[in-house]
Amino acid sequence: MTSEIAARLKNKGRINSFLGTVITDFGVHPFWLSKGTDLYFAASKATEELLIKEGAPADNIKICGIPVNTAFLERYDKAELLKTIGLKSGEFNVLIVTGSFGIGPIERIIRALYNEMQVLVVCASNRKLYKRLKKKNFQNCLIMGFVNNIHELMAVSDCIITKPGGMSTSESLTMNLVPVFISPIPGQERENLKILLARRIGFYPKGIKGIRGLISELKEYPDKIAVLKQEIAAFIKPYAVRDIGDVIR
Repeated sequence: MTSEIAARLKNKGRINSFLGTVITDFGVHPFWLSKGTDLYFAASKATEELLIKEGAPADNIKICGIPVNTAFLERYDKAELLKTIGLKSGEFNVLIVTGSFGIGPIERIIRALYNEMQVLVVCASNRKLYKRLKKKNFQNCLIMGFVNNIHELMAVSDCIITKPGGMSTSESLTMNLVPVFISPIPGQERENLKILLARRIGFYPKGIKGIRGLISELKEYPDKIAVLKQEIAAFIKPYAVRDIGDVIR
């Protein structure tokens, strides 16, 4: 909406400011395009192609990635963080984060995994889920509500189970974390999922049985994770904030 309002003011001659729109998903919604926009900052080549398909001039698009907080650019001491968080070292760690509402079959996923690995669960604003899971007292399972150290939780994890949101996915990929996607919302999340899977970024297993089998395989074959991380490193653009700033200057 802000880009649309600014573009309308430009078209009416009320302002003459530079107008750049940063696309924070890998897919593109046509509502995000507004005549009068000087530059669109795209998340990926696929995003650029979708922008052109929707009518954006090719010369008005720069591929810079999705901006993330600098905390996700740091490299952390995993052993020290494990001590701080209260987890055992030498274990395979799975992080479950499904947005601010804690959407998805989280308890069923925990039941499928907790006997074989350490599971970190962020319930965020879903207080009912948090209270219910705490009462279950699952072994090898750290249940959290809303957190402000998600970057540290990502740093100690081997893979993440998450929804394919643009920002959260970019944060986890910036930290070279292998994503396993669940419960995509129709629209942008499904578009994100389609683009990411086409580039072999992450997985979208069917059902709880599929999730358990996939993560057990990743745990058993660490070389597979190493290959996936190479794909991620070739795809992600971690310095989007810097690159966007350089273009604007």
